Amino acid sequence: MGAIYRSELMSLCQLFLQTDSAFEAVAELGEISLCQFRDLNPDASAYQRKFIHEVRRCEQMERQLRIVREEVEKDEMFIPDVFHKVPTPTPRDIHELEAKFEKIDEELATINSSTAGLKKNFLKLQQIKHVLKKVRHQLDEGQRREAFKSISEQQHMENGNNVQLYVTAEDEKVKTESELRFVAGVIRRDRVLAFERVIWRLCRGNVYARTEDIEMGQHHAFQEDNEMSVFILFFSGEQLRSRVRKICEGFRAVIVDVPETEAQRSELAINVQTQLEDMGTVVGQTLDHRNIVLSAAAQNLKLWEIQVLKLKAVFHTLNMFNIDVTQKCLIAECWIPTDDIRVVQDALMHASKLSGSTVPSVLHQMETSETPPTHFRLNKFTQGFQNIVHAYGIASYREVNPAPFTIISFPFIFAVMFGDTGHGIIMFLAALLLVLFEKKIEQAKIKDEVSGFL
Repeated sequence: MGAIYRSELMSLCQLFLQTDSAFEAVAELGEISLCQFRDLNPDASAYQRKFIHEVRRCEQMERQLRIVREEVEKDEMFIPDVFHKVPTPTPRDIHELEAKFEKIDEELATINSSTAGLKKNFLKLQQIKHVLKKVRHQLDEGQRREAFKSISEQQHMENGNNVQLYVTAEDEKVKTESELRFVAGVIRRDRVLAFERVIWRLCRGNVYARTEDIEMGQHHAFQEDNEMSVFILFFSGEQLRSRVRKICEGFRAVIVDVPETEAQRSELAINVQTQLEDMGTVVGQTLDHRNIVLSAAAQNLKLWEIQVLKLKAVFHTLNMFNIDVTQKCLIAECWIPTDDIRVVQDALMHASKLSGSTVPSVLHQMETSETPPTHFRLNKFTQGFQNIVHAYGIASYREVNPAPFTIISFPFIFAVMFGDTGHGIIMFLAALLLVLFEKKIEQAKIKDEVSGFL
């Protein structure tokens, strides 16, 4: 507790690291988290730094992992967390990670492209199936006869009013029910009302329109992005056919070429149903393969993210170093707690052994007049009260730290503000639960301000 009353004594040190062992040295120093490195290249842009290529490679891997995470979360798959210490990968492992991520990325891109094509064809066949079903239903209910009556009445009204401007063309006049033709297709449900109104006004009532909503079942492999409706338009004459098709194109409706005879419609319906069944098998196999790929990736996704993050952090730190004129040595400057210099030296020795370097790293303590950074030696109990103090401001170097006094004053003032027995019991039970389930709460790794303070 003695060190908490004032910040730690800090020393500015200079490190001389061999190029072969620099990566392992920075990785070991990152694990003990006792060094604050200074940027010795403040005027150099990101593109002028030595390890910018490696940083870009890490960013590319991060992008690929983000794509995998998005796909996994879209399918609502479980991503297991990592509770053990993850060692920093070596530079030799980068090629293996890149190859692994590239393979997953290409596989997912191929699957998504194939799935998009299958979805488009599947929905198109579904639309044809529903249009054929609704057309048969409309014709069985005698809608052609109703269309003939409606169009005939409208034409008689126009002729009786003797309005020359809107008189119906001779080839558009319907004389018998058999002369009626129809156009069918699908349109977005929210456009149906405007679609019917435009059809009526532009065609002057000479087109008989009927629409019906499509109810898509939940068992389908793919679902429409928007609710759709089937429409069938009865008319007579090629001019009206051309006008109706242009209106459909304006509303982005999908026109389905429906045969005129019942026999042809039945044959088409059978072919569509056969294609849907075959495509259902292909869709099922594609989605199963996608689930296998994503499930395997989800099991190691968190581990890969930590590894790439550590790699990027190491190369980002190496970019802050200077390079010796011989190109064989990296020079770094960092602030280290004076009492922990020996710990840092041991970490550097261990890194040299791991890299197989015969030349050890050198740590040189420098004299400086600069103001060192503030560093407090804390534990999980004092960390919470130190955060309260840091919310108001960070103490200057070697200044008296008010955090130890808040350990007594903060609970006391809080108790005075809420001097209620019932409230005190509730707070005591809440604190007791936090103590009892401390490990489970830590393993949950909830990332928000409240859990971070706790």
